[in-house]
Amino acid sequence: GWLGGRQQAERTLFDQVIAERNQKPMTANQAVWFFNQGVILAKQGNQEAAIEKYRRAVELSPQYVGAMANLGGLLNGTGQHAEALTVLRRAIEIMPDSAESNNYLADALRGLGRAQDAVLYYEKAVKLRPSWDVAFVNLGVTLESLGRLDEAIARYEEALRLTPDSAEVHH
Repeated sequence: GWLGGRQQAERTLFDQVIAERNQKPMTANQAVWFFNQGVILAKQGNQEAAIEKYRRAVELSPQYVGAMANLGGLLNGTGQHAEALTVLRRAIEIMPDSAESNNYLADALRGLGRAQDAVLYYEKAVKLRPSWDVAFVNLGVTLESLGRLDEAIARYEEALRLTPDSAEVHH
């Protein structure tokens, strides 16, 4: 059940893998191990443990943009916007064309009360990934908060075009 499947995972096998894993020295290639643990923990709702796994992945592989993006997203979700901003700026330095990093950086800026700055990164995220309804909604919410209602409506309409059956987008 750890990965959301209907079949129960075999605990003894998992414990054996963990025991073997703890006997091997850590390398940058093993950052994926921690990244995957972070994904599972986040899906289980254990954000704090997932944050620690993503931090470990980035520590082992300082160029691991995927881990940085996920870390930044979770930091935002737990109200740690200043730290998220630092992590995500680094991710964008490494990979400027990461839609996720740009979107999460905008989330951090918005969380810090810098909505006008956030708009620039949301706009970049939607340009980089024009099929991502979440980025359009985030941009719309931010524009709405700035009183730019016509622009916000246009972004919401684009999100609706992309996902017409989404209750969140309709909201």
